[in-house]
Amino acid sequence: MKYDLDKPFEVRILEDNDPDRPRFYIYTGLLDSDLFNADETILIIYLIASAYDNEINTINTTAISINKLSQKLGMSRVDVHKHIKSLEEKGVLVKKGPVSEDNDHFDDIYEILNHISVWDCKTLDELKKVTDRIKRRVLCDGWTGI
Repeated sequence: MKYDLDKPFEVRILEDNDPDRPRFYIYTGLLDSDLFNADETILIIYLIASAYDNEINTINTTAISINKLSQKLGMSRVDVHKHIKSLEEKGVLVKKGPVSEDNDHFDDIYEILNHISVWDCKTLDELKKVTDRIKRRVLCDGWTGI
C-alpha cells in the first residue's frame, strides 16, 4: 500500500467490547518529562498498569516481583533494581517490604504517586517538593507508606 504523505492519515478508533479488560490512563506529563529516562518511564507505566487502583491523582499500589518486572520489561534484574532505586530517590515511588503469596514466591509492594502535579514537574528539586508534600498530606490521612 502506498501512502500519500501530503494527505493526513486516517485514524480509526475501534471500540473495545470487552468490559472486563482493564484500562488505565497515562498522563502526558509523564511521557513528556525530562526527569525520567525511557526505562524509568516504562517501569512507571507498567507499575501503574498493574496497580489495584490505577486512577490519576491517587497513590497507585501494586505487588509484583523483581523477577516478573525483569521478564515483562526485558530488563535485567540489576537494571530493574537500579531504576526502582532511582524512582525512590526522586520521590515518585515507595517500595515496601516483600510479601509472600506462598513459601517460595515474594512480591514487593510499590506505591506510585500518580499525580498530575508530579508528572508536570520541570526540575528534580520541584519534584522532590511536590512528592514530599503529597506524602505528608496522605500520611495525615492514614497512609502507611514510607
